[in-house]
Amino acid sequence: RLISIWVTGALAFGTAGICQQLGATKQWSYVAAATLLLVPTQIEFGTSCYVQSWLTLLSVLALSGVFIKGKNGAILSGCAVGLAASTKYSGLFICLLVGILWLRTNKNKWPFILCAAIFGAPFYLRNLWLKGNPVFPLGYKYFGGEGWDQWRADGFN
Repeated sequence: RLISIWVTGALAFGTAGICQQLGATKQWSYVAAATLLLVPTQIEFGTSCYVQSWLTLLSVLALSGVFIKGKNGAILSGCAVGLAASTKYSGLFICLLVGILWLRTNKNKWPFILCAAIFGAPFYLRNLWLKGNPVFPLGYKYFGGEGWDQWRADGFN
């Protein structure tokens, strides 16, 4: 649980940094970070052993990389996007949104894509190898999946 609290603290600092990058004053960026920490959902998940605070921190890091010009920003964003996509399936939305933003605003596309693939693909390749479905147990209708059936898939969705 202590690591989750540290991750949540890092998330607050990252939020303050992004606010400053977007033009907020230092005081207002701290207000934004404090407000994030006061959200009841953030309090609940930020003090428990659940992946949500890690996924949120990865989202902030991925977005931070967009503001860092050059190869370093591409690497930071790509690694964070790949880790987010392999942390939880909802991380795929982060991958999509930050990917679109990154590819539209920056020139260093290949380091971003390569880092995202290196950090994101192993989870999906493992699912494909073990279950025959890269997004197991989702997508059973399209990919199937060993150890699963349509009845469970209907109940899961």
